[in-house]
Amino acid sequence: LKGKRETPAAVPTLSPLPTVPVSIMTNAVRQDKLSIMWDAPWQPIRDSAALQRYWRDDLAREALFWHVQQSLGKNNVKDIGLGFD
Repeated sequence: LKGKRETPAAVPTLSPLPTVPVSIMTNAVRQDKLSIMWDAPWQPIRDSAALQRYWRDDLAREALFWHVQQSLGKNNVKDIGLGFD
């Protein structure tokens, strides 16, 4: 190998949020809610490749939802509205 090894750049992170519900829109929030937006443009299903892509994305979304739900359960996190849109 040629060249000079470099240290990777630090990844910026957010500081931990307080354990109380946070809302930008209103102070009336009493329950935490975790919403994850699945940002993929909808494409009409016109062939088998598009159908496979749709099924793969749906399976990935369900697996992520299940994994997050299991992690919250293992950590005894209760009273949280979990939604994947």
